[in-house]
Amino acid sequence: MLRNILREAVADGCSDFAAESGHAPSVDVLRANIEMRLVRAAWTLRRMPDREKGWLLGGNAWPEIRKERPTDYKEDVSVFEVRLKGRLTKVEVDDMEPTLDMLLLLPDVQDRQLLFWASWAQEGELLPRIPWKRVKEMMKDSRYAGLSRTTLWRYHQRALDWLAAVAAMKQEKVK
Repeated sequence: MLRNILREAVADGCSDFAAESGHAPSVDVLRANIEMRLVRAAWTLRRMPDREKGWLLGGNAWPEIRKERPTDYKEDVSVFEVRLKGRLTKVEVDDMEPTLDMLLLLPDVQDRQLLFWASWAQEGELLPRIPWKRVKEMMKDSRYAGLSRTTLWRYHQRALDWLAAVAAMKQEKVK
């Protein structure tokens, strides 16, 4: 019973994905929307403060916000590090939670991990090519460890198709 309640709560989050465009989008549009939201959710999660790091350093867990222009940073700071220091908004965190909860709709745990690590490896921007080498390094203990990048891409697309189909069914159910 608890499992059905969880699935229903997560499925309610699917209507957010389907309703963003205002009309009944195709599965391809839903898949692209879900993939973008997963990338944004992984980026938000990556930028969350680390409690232990803040405690070990003896300061606040939230990073200091610089008021200067981005060009005023030291030369050894990368663009990636500057983007990491941006302050999270409530909207980003509120969007992250249902997006990550939607991964629970996938029946296979390793498919969930594949989607998450593929989103994590893109570092906040939807890249034209996912860095599969990094994804394979992150998933070295799973059954996907020895697969080629083409096969990983197929599994990734299959998992996105599954989530898009669930979102489409949820949208039809709402109507």
